[in-house]
Amino acid sequence: MSVYPIDRAFLDRHRRRITRIYERRSECVDTVSLYIPDGLATDSTPGQFLMVWIPGVDEIPLSISYVDDGIVGVTVRGIGEATRTLCSLQPGDTIGVRGPLGRGFTIRGGKSLIVGGGIGVAPLRYLVYKLLDVGGDVYVIFGFRDRSHMIFVEEMNRLSSKGLIEFYVATEDGSYGFKATAYDLASSAIDEGVDMVYVCGPEALTRKILMLCLERDIPMEASVEGYMRCGMGICGSCVRGIYLVCRDGPVFDRSKLVEIGEIGLRRRGASGIMEPLL
Repeated sequence: MSVYPIDRAFLDRHRRRITRIYERRSECVDTVSLYIPDGLATDSTPGQFLMVWIPGVDEIPLSISYVDDGIVGVTVRGIGEATRTLCSLQPGDTIGVRGPLGRGFTIRGGKSLIVGGGIGVAPLRYLVYKLLDVGGDVYVIFGFRDRSHMIFVEEMNRLSSKGLIEFYVATEDGSYGFKATAYDLASSAIDEGVDMVYVCGPEALTRKILMLCLERDIPMEASVEGYMRCGMGICGSCVRGIYLVCRDGPVFDRSKLVEIGEIGLRRRGASGIMEPLL
């Protein structure tokens, strides 16, 4: 008999589960969403992630972008070997998953502002629905390089047309919505007053909004990237400041973002060396 108690929930989350892709949707020129049946991952919080195993290629972390009726979705942009391979898979193909892992966003009522940039809008899609479940006013701002890289905009427009959210889009080239950045629109919304700010996107965006929320004394949470390998806080590859992104994050509140200090300035890469982001 073991002298140490066994955390069955921990073991279940970290045990790889083999499943088949149920549905594949093309979101834009380089991004797809994959949907799988997985009862364990449906018991998740927006901002948590799955470690997704592509047989014969690699295992990578992906934020959960959808949960409903036993089906879980992840959204992936094809930028490397593993992500491009994942994007090429079709319904019926086999993958493995571990999770849900990490710390997600805090769900609360009141007036919430959601700010996302690029592929960072993926976990925020899931967050929108969770915030609607608890009530309150939900304002959503998505920023993209251009129209061809937009994802989940039509879905958010449908929610907006029903009066469930207020939704705004910024594109850098002005090909859709406002010719602006997500920060430009978010700063105006913050000036009008909000109770909570949620952010996921490029770290330059996160840093700018963090500075603004500190100045206005507004609570915020942001999802932060780290180079993850184990997903359980053992290997240390995803360390940011004094925290491990896979275990203590990927979502951090305002005080912890300040503690980390390096948000938007530098990040540890695959080599283990700190790399500048500016």
